[in-house]
Amino acid sequence: MNQFLGSHQNRLDAKGRVSVPAPFRSVLRETGNVNGTGVQLVLRPSHFHSCIEAWPASKFATLATPLEHYSPLSPEHEDLAASIYADAYPVEADKEGRILIPDELAAHAGLTEAVVFMGMGNTFQIWEPAAAERRRAEARVRARDLAPPAAASRSIAP
Repeated sequence: MNQFLGSHQNRLDAKGRVSVPAPFRSVLRETGNVNGTGVQLVLRPSHFHSCIEAWPASKFATLATPLEHYSPLSPEHEDLAASIYADAYPVEADKEGRILIPDELAAHAGLTEAVVFMGMGNTFQIWEPAAAERRRAEARVRARDLAPPAAASRSIAP
C-alpha cells in the first residue's frame, strides 16, 4: 500500500535526529522518493496545527499548483509562494533512516524528546506526543460530526 498509515512514536536523539518509522520508509521507497543517499522529504510547519508536515519530495510540487492561478508578479502569488517555500526544509534520511529536524520546526511543534509520526495518507505529520493524542481525538469527533447520516450509523471509533 502506498499510503502513510498509523501513528508511531520515536525519540529525538541529542543531535535532533529521529528515525522515520520503517512502514513510512517503505512507502517512500515504493513511491520513488529515494536517491543514492537516502529517503527524500520536505518538512514544513503546518498552517493549521502545531506540528510538522512531512511531504515526499515527489508530492511537494503539488502544493505549488494554486500558484498557477496568479500572476507571478501579484501579491497573492508572492504570499502563497512565501507560505509554501519560505519555511520548507528538504531533508534526506541517513543509512539508519534518521532525519534531522530543523530547530525552527522542532520549536513550532514543541518537540523535546519523543515525537509521534501520524500517517495522513499521501503525507505524514510529526507531533509532540500529547498534542498528537489530542489532535486524533479532536479529528475523530469532528469526522463523526461531518459524516452523512448513513455513514454516521456505522462505527467511527471515538
